[in-house]
Amino acid sequence: MASNKYFDRSCVEEKVPLTRKRKHRVWDRILYAMFDCLEGGFEEVEEDIETVAPIDPEFDCDVSVSVGDVVYVDAANHVALAFAGVGGNQGTHVVSAKPDPTRARVRDIGEVSGYSGLVPGEHYYLSMVFAGKVVTPANPVGPPGTFNQRIGVATDVDTLAVDPDDEPIYF
Repeated sequence: MASNKYFDRSCVEEKVPLTRKRKHRVWDRILYAMFDCLEGGFEEVEEDIETVAPIDPEFDCDVSVSVGDVVYVDAANHVALAFAGVGGNQGTHVVSAKPDPTRARVRDIGEVSGYSGLVPGEHYYLSMVFAGKVVTPANPVGPPGTFNQRIGVATDVDTLAVDPDDEPIYF
């Protein structure tokens, strides 16, 4: 039997009895080996996560919904335009593609292209004037029942890094 960086197999080959102290050393080595494996494994998983393309679920939608719109999924599993005005619903996703007029693929985190005129580095918020649209800067303080919800940050003039806030600021 050979040795490796954690285990000296000579005691097994020589049939040396394991004393209490030797047992603890073996368990220490096993734990060190496990931590090293886990550490390396997590790095590999992180690399895999970074290289995997996002999976955008597909839902029914109205014809008026377009790529880049901020939406929420209603009880009927249908996407509708989000709106920060009185009686509006906060956005949970952004439309990333429209395979046909009544179907939309949505993304809750990641980059979405298809915008125009965004300012890279600026934060964009759900509009309280136009349903489903993003604005910058944040909405001014509105009447009770309205809110400010950050939807993402522009990474390019046509791309928004989407990550909608779960807890908007209500007025």
